[in-house]
Amino acid sequence: ASDLPRAMDFEHIVTLNDPRQPGLLQFERDKVWQGLCVAVTRPELFRQGIDAVEIETLGAGRLRRHLRFGAVQVVEQIAVDH
Repeated sequence: ASDLPRAMDFEHIVTLNDPRQPGLLQFERDKVWQGLCVAVTRPELFRQGIDAVEIETLGAGRLRRHLRFGAVQVVEQIAVDH
């Protein structure tokens, strides 16, 4: 058995401007995209407890984040599709 932690895959789907709920505030796609890009590249603005962030560019729309929470390090590979 390996001592390495098992990888987990997550997919986040964002639904905007649901026509079934017309009373909700409407968002422009570009503004939401800009906000999501900030969340990816500056996660410390959105998550408490992050002590350090290192980001590596892997290619077009792909990056690897190293997030340090005290003694714990989380490594995430992120692919974005606009």
